[in-house]
Amino acid sequence: MNKNAEKLWFSAFGGSPPKEIGYVNAGEHTWTEGVKKNSRAIQEEIASFLEEHPDKLKPYFNKTLVEGKKNWRALSFKIWGWPIKENVKECPLTQKVMESIPGIVSYSVSMLEPGVDIKKHRGDTNAIIRGHLGLLIPAGLPLCGFECDGEQRAWKERELLLFNDSSKHRAWNHTDKRRIVLLFDVIRPEYIRKKRRVCATVLAALVSQKVAGAFAGKGMLSKVILAPVFIVAYVAVYLLSLFRS
Repeated sequence: MNKNAEKLWFSAFGGSPPKEIGYVNAGEHTWTEGVKKNSRAIQEEIASFLEEHPDKLKPYFNKTLVEGKKNWRALSFKIWGWPIKENVKECPLTQKVMESIPGIVSYSVSMLEPGVDIKKHRGDTNAIIRGHLGLLIPAGLPLCGFECDGEQRAWKERELLLFNDSSKHRAWNHTDKRRIVLLFDVIRPEYIRKKRRVCATVLAALVSQKVAGAFAGKGMLSKVILAPVFIVAYVAVYLLSLFRS
């Protein structure tokens, strides 16, 4: 990543992020060795969990990025610093490995059904490195793959694909089988001191957008309530994170 780039960007506030590289070299981060070493065990643990609890997978929160509610589903273990205890207790090894990563803030299972495209988009912030660990990959390019900053790459089972989540990216699965990865977010080293602020901002934005969505069709009302809801949510999340430290 660009070590000189220290301008925080959040998609909720609009504008364009600083121009930075798309893909991230896994060799630049020592924590990747622990993930690779345990990749098979993680793959087996999650496969067993999904087999026993397929109902745990829920439609991805942003339904505008794909066609169909159940085409892109996820199972969260941790969301921007907040663990989902009922899920992490079922996958203790996955939790142990992920929590050993400095700056880890989120990790979840991401399942893409056959014949589905995720539209090109940017993530929530440039403060993170997003990682994919291939768990079930039905094929390589051109049938199943990922594109970041205009460059296409294929997932591989038990291998890592790291990228800058604020760069435009998309994914597709044009096979007749599911694609499953372990998706995770790691605060970049230059932003580690702002970890609490980053998590609070993204969570507050998600909450305020959800509330505003409930008032869709109400005209100006949905826009009027957006700012105060964001402020209240941000303060609440930030303060709660202090008590949890």
